[in-house]
Amino acid sequence: AIEEEPIDLLAHPTLLPRALRPQADRLFHDGHLDRIGRVAAEQGVALELSGRLRLPHERAAERWLAAGARLALGSGAYAAAEVGELGWPLDLLSRLGIEPDRLFRGRN
Repeated sequence: AIEEEPIDLLAHPTLLPRALRPQADRLFHDGHLDRIGRVAAEQGVALELSGRLRLPHERAAERWLAAGARLALGSGAYAAAEVGELGWPLDLLSRLGIEPDRLFRGRN
């Protein structure tokens, strides 16, 4: 999708069906995460940090940043009360020391 579709941002890049979520670390191994990050960086596509889903896991964000990708903050809201809830993505930014210039700001 990142290579073929005209998108600016990929939401939920590591979302798995509920039954597979406990296997996320195994299914999204470092090589896979690095490829996602590299292709996103090459194509100028940001990868979402979803507040509601608390995805991706921290290692994924680290690998994507190392590959040169930009990240986007999203609340992942499915209800009006969840819109703009960015506590978890902001906490992740703080823990990883992510600079503002590594975040997606939209296109002009």
